[in-house]
Amino acid sequence: MPIETLVQAPQATRDRVMTVLIGLLFRELFEFQLMQTDPNFANYRYQPTTGRVVLLDFGATREFSPLMADQFRRLMHAGFAGGREAMRASLLDIGFFAEDTAVHHQRLMLEMVEMSFEPLKRPGAFDFADNDLALRMRDAGHALGADRDFWHIPPMDTLFMQRKFAGVYMLATRLKARVDLRAVLDSCL
Repeated sequence: MPIETLVQAPQATRDRVMTVLIGLLFRELFEFQLMQTDPNFANYRYQPTTGRVVLLDFGATREFSPLMADQFRRLMHAGFAGGREAMRASLLDIGFFAEDTAVHHQRLMLEMVEMSFEPLKRPGAFDFADNDLALRMRDAGHALGADRDFWHIPPMDTLFMQRKFAGVYMLATRLKARVDLRAVLDSCL
């Protein structure tokens, strides 16, 4: 059955399914270095008789280098430690901005990344239905994008990965899932 029909499923089912999918996302990045980057909800199915999540359409699968996985691992560790300079160095290595990017643009990018760490740093389950993170991220992204002086495009692999992260976030929001993101990520780091 289509994954989004789980909107009517018990909370525990929705939470388990999203925990599995988010765990898979981090395993794709850190363990497999191979990710199906199309987050279209039609690419996910649910088997109610077995409780399994079924993935479809691997045409948008991308390989990531071990270096990229290490760069994102360093970003995760820096984000958890709250080290802004270490986060800046990681974002620079990944290619979110360049060394010559204006300081205020780097600061805006750092603030967006810090926002994205909020649910990861929160103890216990993050309630995807009861927060304003997506709206704040959208507003920050619009502010950065509206500044005509900021014309830096991250590497394609990073863009594809961001697309997948955003899609999984949207699915978790639609399913009103509650997931202990830190526990999921800790198991992959």
